[in-house]
Amino acid sequence: MAIITEPASSEQKLSDPVCGMSVTKDSKHHYEFKDAEYYFCSSACEKKFIVEPEKYFQTENYHAANPLPVENFEVGTTYYSCPMHPEIRQKESGTCPKCGMTLEAINEPVAATHTEYTCPMHPEIIQDHPGNCPKCGMALEAITVATEEKNEELLDMTRRFKLSAILAIPVFILAMIADLAPSMLPNGLSMQAVQ
Repeated sequence: MAIITEPASSEQKLSDPVCGMSVTKDSKHHYEFKDAEYYFCSSACEKKFIVEPEKYFQTENYHAANPLPVENFEVGTTYYSCPMHPEIRQKESGTCPKCGMTLEAINEPVAATHTEYTCPMHPEIIQDHPGNCPKCGMALEAITVATEEKNEELLDMTRRFKLSAILAIPVFILAMIADLAPSMLPNGLSMQAVQ
């Protein structure tokens, strides 16, 4: 549970006692109950807790250890769940039927970083295995690089932006010609048709 009884850093990861999401001490949603401070991901979770706090008293770190019921999980199968509605889970990716958020993979280990090797004298030399610099012969040094995961929402929004930009270009050109050089418009095209 997201309980703080002693000072903690704002970066300390806590668990919302209602939904199990990760929160920090910086969360503006918190509530003191029985000499312990509880932190929440949203005002909705905070309100649920305030109404029935005893309902959420389970074993320590219950949600951290069990973010979702696992009685029907198949070993080795990736499931997808909504971060805001952890009761939603399915075998294929998609969006949450309650809030529309993209479902995230659960019970699938994701590497947060990976190691690359670079030359201290020629930082443009980067490879995924140790060795010597092809320019100066120095031994390559290991560096840790954050792994970028595939962001389905970003890809979808990028696709939408590109399509919108392509469709907006002719409208922009026509509007500018009509305003700046109306003589370039064909004689049969009236301003009403342009609009």
